[in-house]
Amino acid sequence: MCDFCNNIKDIKYIEEHHSWEQEPEIAQTGESTFGLWVECDDYYYSGIVMKINFCPMCGADLAQEAYLKRERANNPYYQKYGFDF
Repeated sequence: MCDFCNNIKDIKYIEEHHSWEQEPEIAQTGESTFGLWVECDDYYYSGIVMKINFCPMCGADLAQEAYLKRERANNPYYQKYGFDF
């Protein structure tokens, strides 16, 4: 994962905390659906411009990374040691 896809935010958070100087970022719109959020000068045109399955920078599979992130959050070994057994 790169810095771009490591900073995935929920779509509701982005919509509530958007700013005009915001860089494009990946928004999670569902459990395993993602979109590319682009902020424009006009709020009407701001939002998800396309649905994506892979990071446009490094090519990581976003659905798989989201699944692994959920699994790691529920795994006590990963939380304690930083890896699975």
